[in-house]
Amino acid sequence: MRITEEVTVYCEGQPWDDDLRQEVYLKVLEADEFAVISKAWLSRVYTNLKKNHVRDETRRRELREEKHDIIIDMLGTRDVAADPAECLEMEEEAERKYKDLSPLLRQTMLHLLYQTAEEIAQQEGTSVNVIYQRIHQAKRLLQDG
Repeated sequence: MRITEEVTVYCEGQPWDDDLRQEVYLKVLEADEFAVISKAWLSRVYTNLKKNHVRDETRRRELREEKHDIIIDMLGTRDVAADPAECLEMEEEAERKYKDLSPLLRQTMLHLLYQTAEEIAQQEGTSVNVIYQRIHQAKRLLQDG
């Protein structure tokens, strides 16, 4: 039986999504042609890939939450509303304002989550004053709308 057929037979009863199945196929194709492809090996490959997918999704979700919190803090709307529905509206408005920023300003604000203005300036090869001007402009646009 060919290796791809073995993978197909093994995958049939598994609760896999298509992306993971394709990645398992790629791992099998990358394996040494004389390697023994066992069910245990396929299971380990799948488990590791699934862990990576979950870890990556968690990182993306945390990054979105951090970005969202920064925007809310910049707008100063976190503690303004006591009503949860009103808070949700304010957060949606803040997200809309963030998306309306130019890509350069969004990028600068995103980098600001993890770097100082000095580090951003050094990375982009520009002056610290330019970075501070972008930050100020973004905050003004976020607050004014």
